[in-house]
Amino acid sequence: MLLALKNVNPVLTLTFTCMKKQSILLSIVFVGILLAMGCSSAKSGSSAQTQAAYDESLLLGTWLHSHEEDGKDPRGTIYRNAKYFTFPMARGREGFTFSTESKCMFLAIAPTDGTEEQPGKYGWGGKGMLKITLENGRSFNLKVHELSKDKMVVKEQ
Repeated sequence: MLLALKNVNPVLTLTFTCMKKQSILLSIVFVGILLAMGCSSAKSGSSAQTQAAYDESLLLGTWLHSHEEDGKDPRGTIYRNAKYFTFPMARGREGFTFSTESKCMFLAIAPTDGTEEQPGKYGWGGKGMLKITLENGRSFNLKVHELSKDKMVVKEQ
């Protein structure tokens, strides 16, 4: 084919060669875009469902058990962020305080109806699992079903 083009006008030969290179380049770019889109959707498909559960900025703070809402959510126990929720008077509330560097504090109800702080560590497991291990040996495995700035719904496993 190149032999036939050599006898043709040099401008046409150059145009044909450029078009061929552009076609190859466009094919490469198109395949690259398809591959990037496929990889992106494969990654986001698995993490999009659990993204809220893993957003540590939402978890940080003090979460108290909202006794008043027990039984209202079939997914589990409701905790409210003490920063955004005003609780009615109660004889004590259990809860957790989560801070940076995977440190946490379990807020247990003390014998005098006050709060007894028990230090520990926390970490995320797969599929929205929150693992809490206290220094006294007690541990919690919580499946996080919902986590927003003011509400957390968990089920102990």
